[in-house]
Amino acid sequence: QRQMCIRDRDAAYGNSDIKTSGCAPTCMAMVIVGLTHNEKVTPKSVADYAVKKGYYEEGKGTTWEFITEGGKHWKVQGVEISLSYKSIKNQLDEGHPIICSMRPGDFTDEGHFIVLTQIENGKIKLHDPNSLERSNCQWDYETLEPQIKNLWAFKRK
Repeated sequence: QRQMCIRDRDAAYGNSDIKTSGCAPTCMAMVIVGLTHNEKVTPKSVADYAVKKGYYEEGKGTTWEFITEGGKHWKVQGVEISLSYKSIKNQLDEGHPIICSMRPGDFTDEGHFIVLTQIENGKIKLHDPNSLERSNCQWDYETLEPQIKNLWAFKRK
């Protein structure tokens, strides 16, 4: 995942670039590659698709509609899920990665997207497109819960 986050960081995304505003397309690329094993999908190809289809709004960034609808192009489907440890655990145990829209907190001073990947010994593992260090940590649900704005679980269509 580290290689994916680095390779397209300077590519344009709307009126910005992927390293500054591309956490959602990067997370979507991670989910798509993880579920489909399509190594041709990159943060840049996903960001280009988001802009082309109107899922990027200048001054705001990526729309939530992209998280639900954008993956269909690559045969993955995102569905909103409820915010609870049980809901997250059930989805991850089924092999469904979860993209989270995050409030300011441990991950950024503004909004951000991350991918929850699994639960091990009661701790949540995740991929943060902005930080290998945070990606290598295991997180308590209680730490993440107040920072999560919304969640979408993904599976292959």
